[in-house]
Amino acid sequence: MRILLISDSHSVLVNEDFTKYDLVLHCGDYGISKSVLDNNHVKYVIGNCDDYGEYEYIFTFNGRKIFMAHGHQYGVKMGYDRIKYRALENGCSILVFGHTHIPIWQPEDGLLTMNPGAYMDGFKIEITDDYIYYILDQRIYKKFEFKW
Repeated sequence: MRILLISDSHSVLVNEDFTKYDLVLHCGDYGISKSVLDNNHVKYVIGNCDDYGEYEYIFTFNGRKIFMAHGHQYGVKMGYDRIKYRALENGCSILVFGHTHIPIWQPEDGLLTMNPGAYMDGFKIEITDDYIYYILDQRIYKKFEFKW
């Protein structure tokens, strides 16, 4: 299993080999990449700079319930509590969001919280069955063990 997690591409066109992944998620502020996302069956949410999409997306993938939002409507630049509570009240074990442009990894209270950082700055996350890789400019800069 391989998942690609990206966010905040804004004026940078998302350029990935989507065929390598079982699932691709974009956490909003897709900017000029909307047609690329639509043509490649990418799941995405609306960001504060976008004009089309859902604000939240809750779904199950390979037995894990995932909550995805951009984060601006939860004030994530001031803290993550509101968005974490929303994910937990929906029974999710994984929370992914964007907006801050800052990559984070926070496993706590039965919830894995991740922000890939801004794609426009070269950040993305790849998830496999056993690891989560934080990538900057096509190089792995952090690796976390994680059993899907």
